[in-house]
Amino acid sequence: MISGKRPVLVACLLAVLLLVGTVHPTVVAAQTTDVERAQERLQAANRAYQTALVTVDAAYEAGVETREFDARLDEANEALTDGVDAVRATPPNTERALEAATRAERLSLAVEEDATVATQQALADEAIERETARLSSPAADEWLQRAETDRADGQFDAVERDLLYAQHAAQVTHYEAYLQNLSAQGLDLVALDAEVAAFDESVESGTLDAGEASQLRQSMQRADVCVRQLHAATLAIERADQTSSVLVSADLTAATAAQQEGYDALERGEYDAACRAAEAAETAADSETRRVESTLEANVLAKTVDAVYDTLRAVVPGFGDDTVASTTVVHPPTLVVVDVSPVSVTAAPPTPSVTPLDFTAEAVTTPVPSEPDEQVADDVEETPEQERTPERERTPTERDETVEREETAEPERAQTDRVEQPVREETVRFVIRIDGVDECGTTCRDVTGTLRNVGTGDAHNVEVDMALSVDGSVLWTGTQSLGTVPAGETRTVSQRIVLGFGEALQARSNGTVDVLITVRSDEETQTIRDTVPV
Repeated sequence: MISGKRPVLVACLLAVLLLVGTVHPTVVAAQTTDVERAQERLQAANRAYQTALVTVDAAYEAGVETREFDARLDEANEALTDGVDAVRATPPNTERALEAATRAERLSLAVEEDATVATQQALADEAIERETARLSSPAADEWLQRAETDRADGQFDAVERDLLYAQHAAQVTHYEAYLQNLSAQGLDLVALDAEVAAFDESVESGTLDAGEASQLRQSMQRADVCVRQLHAATLAIERADQTSSVLVSADLTAATAAQQEGYDALERGEYDAACRAAEAAETAADSETRRVESTLEANVLAKTVDAVYDTLRAVVPGFGDDTVASTTVVHPPTLVVVDVSPVSVTAAPPTPSVTPLDFTAEAVTTPVPSEPDEQVADDVEETPEQERTPERERTPTERDETVEREETAEPERAQTDRVEQPVREETVRFVIRIDGVDECGTTCRDVTGTLRNVGTGDAHNVEVDMALSVDGSVLWTGTQSLGTVPAGETRTVSQRIVLGFGEALQARSNGTVDVLITVRSDEETQTIRDTVPV
């Protein structure tokens, strides 16, 4: 019965084999596509995470308290780590990876947005405080109060506008004070006063046209120049009049006429004409002064009469007053110019340098340097009190580590320190202790320690090499030169370890980091290995 159906069974098996051979490549291709999609989403989340990091750094520099942002970034970091682990799994768990990427990206984008707002608020507070300290006028205060309100509402563009108008309002106050001073002296600059009034209305309504402020400032400065030149002309006319005597008097008709012409042009806002008239008046008055002085110097009789005339005018009250020319002296007030410039409260963090995620199961293996003639001492067994916390929560611990050469006896072990056995043949020996590990950023740690020469001789050209690796892949290396370390003396060792996100992720995924410390000198080389949990 079965033998009769054998051809049918064979045909079925062939059909199954054909179907399997047809479907399998499609399934593999679909799986590959899912993995690539998950990797792309994780890379996008990584870019968002790196951008959030630099944004939080910028917020910290602006004076923002960033601990809450750091905690949220830690969550994003964990999500990224979980996503990478899911892609590396066998078989890849693409659904978990996509969920992790979505969570990491959402957290990172939220942190970036919140940190940007916090930075702008800090910048706005600083700008408002600065402008309040230097601007003083009721009109400026009104705009500063608007800036406070807009800052509280998160309207930072409006804050920038408010602070700019506060500067304009303070400037209007100084312009008006200048014109009032001239008016009190009898000089009314009608045209300029109307221009300032129109500008004040534009400032109050917040409708300044482009260039309106610079045009008014130019008019005020030109008017101030003319006022000062007319004042100089007035002083020149007074000098010419005082130089005149009974027999020789200065003809100030042309000078006074030019002076009056200048004031009239200034009131009309014709500043070029006013300055030219002032220059002409001063020139005419100085010319008359020189003519009178040269005449009196040449004429002995006129000089004698002039001396007697001056004596009588000084002794007899009112003598000779009818000969003094009547001129109006306008003393130029000080024109206060406010520094008007746009205020920016925009947060602009630097563009991050993004290190792409590494989805390979293991990084490229790099040989770790070692000393073939050295015997590495065993790791120190840690007591429960010495167990390290993960890298981000690590607290400073102390660890004495020394190296045993082949002729050294087995060292005694204590709970916290490794005790060095004396060796009479050696003159240089080192003891290294790690004093603390402090956070300086999400992927940054400051490591401090001490190196002591416990031998009997001096160590020359001492260098401390440190390398961090995971499964033989070197993540970071650093060297510090200590020079000469005399016998019995101690030197401080410090290194700032900054890992890229890819390296930090690799270390965290592995769970531990291999630490290799090599102390080199002209007399001795010692190497210490340790495995640190992260």
